[in-house]
Amino acid sequence: MTTIKPKRTVDITISHIRKKILTGEYPPESRLPPERKLAEDLGINRLTLRSALSHLAAEGLVLPKHGQGIIVLDYRKFGSIELMAHIEDDVVLNQLFTLRRSFAAEAAALASENASPKEISRLRSIARRQEDEQDPRKFLEGDLEFTHTMVQSSKSLPLILLFNSMERITRAQPKLPMAMLENRKQACSSYKALIALIRNRDPALIRKAILGYLNEEDQKKLQLALSKD
Repeated sequence: MTTIKPKRTVDITISHIRKKILTGEYPPESRLPPERKLAEDLGINRLTLRSALSHLAAEGLVLPKHGQGIIVLDYRKFGSIELMAHIEDDVVLNQLFTLRRSFAAEAAALASENASPKEISRLRSIARRQEDEQDPRKFLEGDLEFTHTMVQSSKSLPLILLFNSMERITRAQPKLPMAMLENRKQACSSYKALIALIRNRDPALIRKAILGYLNEEDQKKLQLALSKD
């Protein structure tokens, strides 16, 4: 059984202030309320507030300035992709999925050059397990495991580090498990196709196939690659 950890007061404070910044209630270049008043309004002590503000500063959301208070930063200029874990805008999330597709194309392409037989075998094992998985959360975990294995087999440090951020974002989105399960058949087909393409050792074909840039000759190559697996 998974233990549910209660949220600490500082985490709740971080979430509360972050949401106000991301939704524009605290717009860029504005100042947060004075520390004493903000702590009183939130019903917390100033030490907890300072800890929360330190975390938000590390996220690129606020900047303490001596004599000026806490300045709200424009997260579009100073934030990182991990803020996507806290954004609920459906349009922006769809843009994230488009980015994931480009990420997957590059990871699979490099995996086709560098994956060992053992890594390909592990991808097969995960894909087979996913076919029978009915639990939404476990299916999402399996999908992350498949992607993680593929990214590791790419031997690309930038992609590996980017995946770490993508994984944290994915885990933080509560709607994803059910969405993944609803598209389980499509996802399982994608696993098989990716494995076949990685085994085919043609990175250019993988990029074109995933990004949708196939011409007639590429279509024939793709069908041939898939028929071999």
